[in-house]
Amino acid sequence: MIEKKYTDLITIPDQSTIVIGLSGGPDSVFLLHLLATVQSKKQLRLIAAHLDHQWRPNSYKDVTFCQQICNGLNIPLIIAQASNITLSRKHSGSQEDLGRQLRRTFFEKLAQEHNADAIALAHHFDDQMETFFMRMIRGTTLTGLTGMEKKDGLYWRPLLDLSKQEILDLLNKHKLKYIIDPSNQSSDFLRNRIRNNVLPALKNCDSRFESNFERMLKQLQETELFLEETTQQAYDTIVQDNNILNIKVLKQKKPFLQKRLLLLWLYKSQMPFTISERFINEIITFLMHERGGFHKMYASWGIEKKQHYAQIKAISLSDNSNSST
Repeated sequence: MIEKKYTDLITIPDQSTIVIGLSGGPDSVFLLHLLATVQSKKQLRLIAAHLDHQWRPNSYKDVTFCQQICNGLNIPLIIAQASNITLSRKHSGSQEDLGRQLRRTFFEKLAQEHNADAIALAHHFDDQMETFFMRMIRGTTLTGLTGMEKKDGLYWRPLLDLSKQEILDLLNKHKLKYIIDPSNQSSDFLRNRIRNNVLPALKNCDSRFESNFERMLKQLQETELFLEETTQQAYDTIVQDNNILNIKVLKQKKPFLQKRLLLLWLYKSQMPFTISERFINEIITFLMHERGGFHKMYASWGIEKKQHYAQIKAISLSDNSNSST
């Protein structure tokens, strides 16, 4: 029986339906057992989900292991192959990012089909540190440096305060089996290089590194929360009904706040887009120019500007056909 200290991490409401991302590795196996421990008491409906990325010839062994563990816990397991998943937009990033997009597409489809209340992921504190340095190296915003959230829409990460070593110790204590993905040791992936080289070096530099990192991260998250509230207050003064943006008022804001306001405007429009500095600067250049008109941002949408006002507009298939002839 897993100790109450850890079962108390399961704060989700009783009678919830939860899709659990299960790779077969130590983190997701511990999460599966943790949820199984409280399943009866909290009347949870658990559905395990395993995506076979098909990147290794013997990946079928991971599938077999996950099936065995779920059979033992009497938890249904749904398996999918990456080759059968279609992404909503073309992928152009790293293999790690591709895997993340494939898993999210799979998990979200299952969540919709089973009317799930949450998608449980087994990210822990070490993952949080790795993500911080990955984003820092690649260049990110303050928002990016705040790391992963315990609750982010449907996604739920109850293990985020636990260390990797604590999870391994618990698995060994309770004699719970798991598998190790050999690709986790490959230096081909940035996350692995940070995990195997950067973090150990920082811990060796100063034994206070982890506790200081945790404190810093909380301060960043508090700062981000304050900026979110400030941005929303400003947003309410520059955006009218039907998501119409007042460019004249936007120009009066500091550049830092302008970018946050535009991102919030885009999020609320629910149009697809990928964030980048170049993308935001393109919008700012268009809005700040005196000339009006329509600026196409994606095949499916663009921004229409009339006098001092701007509005995000969807582009119909017929409009795309006409523009290509």
